[in-house]
Amino acid sequence: MARFGLYVGAQMPLEQLSELAQHAERHGFDGWFCTEHHQQRGINPSPLVTLAALAGRTQRLKLGTAVLLPPLYHPVRLATDAAVLDQLSGGRLILGAGLGYQGVDFDAFGIPIRQRVSLLEEAIAITRLAWAGEPFSFEGKRYHLQDVTVVPTPAQAPRPPIWLAGWTEPGVRRAARIGDAWLTDPIVSLSATKLLRDAYLDEAARHGTRPEVVLMRPLGIAASRERAMELYAESNVATYRYYWRNGALNADLEPWLREITGESQLTWENLGPERVILGDPADCIEQIRSWFDATGSDYMIFSISPRGGAGSWAETKAAIELFGREVIPAFA
Repeated sequence: MARFGLYVGAQMPLEQLSELAQHAERHGFDGWFCTEHHQQRGINPSPLVTLAALAGRTQRLKLGTAVLLPPLYHPVRLATDAAVLDQLSGGRLILGAGLGYQGVDFDAFGIPIRQRVSLLEEAIAITRLAWAGEPFSFEGKRYHLQDVTVVPTPAQAPRPPIWLAGWTEPGVRRAARIGDAWLTDPIVSLSATKLLRDAYLDEAARHGTRPEVVLMRPLGIAASRERAMELYAESNVATYRYYWRNGALNADLEPWLREITGESQLTWENLGPERVILGDPADCIEQIRSWFDATGSDYMIFSISPRGGAGSWAETKAAIELFGREVIPAFA
C-alpha cells in the first residue's frame, strides 16, 4: 500500500499549522514533514520544536523532518531532542537529514560549510549510538566524546528511522551506506531521479543494506487540469527559479541546464512536466504511478504551493481534501 506525506516549509501560527496537519490526518495522509532554513523570512527554522507542538494535536500522523541539517547541531543535543520528540509523539518520529546547501544557514552558526560532510556523517553515527541507551564513546574528525549516555531513549524500537537526503551521486551513495532510506529532493526530473536511483541501489547492494526510496514532489491538484495549471504552474516555476539562483539545479544530471543564462529561461514547459505532479485526480494518479514504477518507491511526500503562496489557505485545504478523497484510495 502506498503512503503519502505532506511537506511544509512555511512558518505559520501554530493554530493554522495544527489545522492543516489535522486536516491531512483526517484525509488519509501518513506523514507530516517540516524543513529547516535560517536567515529566510517565512521559512521554518526549527523543525523539531514545531513537530513537538504538533505531537499533542495529532494522533496518527508520522512526524518527520525533510530535512533537518545535522551539521548545525551538536549531535548529543540532536539525539536527545529527537528522542524526547519520539517519546512525546508515541513513537511517530522520522528523522530526515541532509547536508544543507545554503551558505547563509552555516554562516548564522559560524560553521564552515566545507565541513558539512564530516559533520553530517559523524552526527548520524553518534545519534545511532546515543539512541541505544548505553554509555558510549566516539572519536572522529569533528567530535570526541567519552562515556556519554543519552536519556530517554526513543519510544520506537530499536530506534526511529533515519532518512538521508541526496541529490548528487555521492549523496545517494551516502544514504545507501548510513541511512535507512534515500529521501529524494523535489527538484530534479524523473529521468535524473532514475539515474540517482541506480547509483543508490548499486551502493546498497555493495554494502548489504536494505534500500528504500522516499520521493518528494510538488503537487498541484484541482477539479480540472486547467484549474490546476492556473493555480500551481506559476508558483512552481518561481520555486524552481529560486533553486536555480541558489545553485540547486544539477546540470551534471541535466546537461540542458548549462545553456540557461537567466532565470527567465526557466519555464513551465522545460521544468514542470517531468517534475510536478499536476492536474485533476486522474492525472495525478497516472503521474504518481509513473514515478512509483520508475523508482520502486511507495512513499511520496508533497509540497502544495498554490498561486498566492501561504496565503492561499482555502486552496491548500481543498487540495488536501481532494487528494485524500480521490487519489489516496486508488493506491490502497
